[in-house]
Amino acid sequence: MQLFVRNRLGVPDGSYRVDHSYRTKSMRVTHFYLKQVIDGIPVSNGDLSLNVADDGRVVAFFNTFANLNASFSRWRMNNTVGNTTFLGARDALVKFAEHAKLDLGDISTIHEKSALHNDTAVTLDLAPVPFADRPVRAKQAYLRLSDNGVAPVWALRVKLPHNDYHIHVNAVDGRILRLVDWVSRATYRVLPIKESDPITAKRQLFVNPVSPRASPNGWLIANPLQPGKRQTYTTRGNNVEARAQPRRNDPTSIRMPVTDANQQFDFPLDLSKPPEKNTDASVTNLFYVVNTMHDVFYLYGFTEIAGNFQKDNLGRGGKGGDAVLAVTLDEAIYNNSEFEAGADGEPATLRLYRYTKTQPHRDGALDNGLIVHEYTHGLSTRLVGGPSTGNCMTLLGPAGINEGTSDFVAMWTQIQAHDTRARAFELSLYSYGSNVRPYPYSTNMKVNPVTFDYFNNDAWAENHKLGVIWSSILYEIYWNLVDKLGFDSNTRSVSLARGNTLMLKLLVSALKLIPCEESFITARNAFLQAEKQLTGGAHQCALWRGFAKRGLGMGAKLNGQRDVVTIDGALTLVDNVIADFAAPSHCTGS
Repeated sequence: MQLFVRNRLGVPDGSYRVDHSYRTKSMRVTHFYLKQVIDGIPVSNGDLSLNVADDGRVVAFFNTFANLNASFSRWRMNNTVGNTTFLGARDALVKFAEHAKLDLGDISTIHEKSALHNDTAVTLDLAPVPFADRPVRAKQAYLRLSDNGVAPVWALRVKLPHNDYHIHVNAVDGRILRLVDWVSRATYRVLPIKESDPITAKRQLFVNPVSPRASPNGWLIANPLQPGKRQTYTTRGNNVEARAQPRRNDPTSIRMPVTDANQQFDFPLDLSKPPEKNTDASVTNLFYVVNTMHDVFYLYGFTEIAGNFQKDNLGRGGKGGDAVLAVTLDEAIYNNSEFEAGADGEPATLRLYRYTKTQPHRDGALDNGLIVHEYTHGLSTRLVGGPSTGNCMTLLGPAGINEGTSDFVAMWTQIQAHDTRARAFELSLYSYGSNVRPYPYSTNMKVNPVTFDYFNNDAWAENHKLGVIWSSILYEIYWNLVDKLGFDSNTRSVSLARGNTLMLKLLVSALKLIPCEESFITARNAFLQAEKQLTGGAHQCALWRGFAKRGLGMGAKLNGQRDVVTIDGALTLVDNVIADFAAPSHCTGS
């Protein structure tokens, strides 16, 4: 690995660190995630992902290291170098507050406390900050610029009630160079796992649905035993804690179902009543779905070492302490949901708000497809660029891949053996009463005409709409594989011999190969490479036909970028693309 980086890529020793590495046994590939450093200070977006087969071949790599041959200002703390004065951390926070129009109050009351880490960069916690939920973390870093140079920055993390902002402030002139929000919001609902929505589907009682491999200690952690009291359990375990909590800052509003030692979470559900009358049933459902997806993803390769979400990693690698907090009926806003996750070891939050499109109102915790969609954001966030990064999919194109992947996995969970490629999916029918995507997901181009060149339509410059492009492609590939290999009703088999299970294994494996700040082109290439690693290329044509049908064929390419004003008034860069509908010549036909 080191020789390849030095000799092939020309990256000298000492100019990077290995942030994370792990091996995927089924692909026979070890994944290395390198971070560029300057004098020990990281370049926030200077990443190199390297995927090395067991025989030593580099099967895929992607390099976003900055060019350090050009002159740039090197970090200095608390002093002036020449005519350059570097801003302090509080000064950088002031610049963000001005940019975001947030009231910082008297900055002299904000104190800096050293937060020690194992790198050279100075890291500080700033508190109290009146608009932040917790101390603002400020860290010395560099940022790779559009000209491939670098600038010294303060990297700030500002946690607000509905946002988790990551800001890079130029330490020389105070300009906001980059501002992203790590909270992934969804405004759609999807169908439940293997069933329809709770209005038409009958709930079933599942007995011990735990995967012993994924959750060897089970899903539940016993409540502390009180003297003279019986043992009780609630919806709290190693993978997730699920609750209803209408008032976010009021712990007295928390509602969690409680059972005794028999662990029977069997509660009535009356959809004619307001959702707060059904919280025992809905929170139980939320707890079940998140745990189920934890176990399914684990079996397909999203394990502790790959950055999954667990309180205790059970000595199996990675960083623990990041079980998901799943909250429903939050009334801070309405008709929305979101998933917030940073790097491995940072706790994640899945939040479902109250849905008011119908009477009575509806609870997102009863919409399994929505929960799957949100939880899948965690899969994508942790796998793309490696689990130590956590912010590789915040730009518009990668965010589209993030949303599209979540849409697809939600559909994957509920496709059944009797379904065919003629089936069309409409999302959010339970929560909203209508499809929240521009078109149903369908392989019929008359029903869903979306192709790669929809990127060039300014009206599609939004992450959920771009996600429709990516998910439509995945849906085509899915049916190509199922038509060829058939369907395995045991979705936990992880069989490479059946189309539906192979598809999810390909998806999880491809996410591990996709680099930071990826494009649809690099994501396509990662998917093709993952298939070669898993099956030796036996199904390349099935993949190529799916990509080509939707315009991501062999000749598809990026064609510069343009500025677009998004629906929320922000100015962003969007890729211009050239679609191509050609698959390799040997892949013609069905």
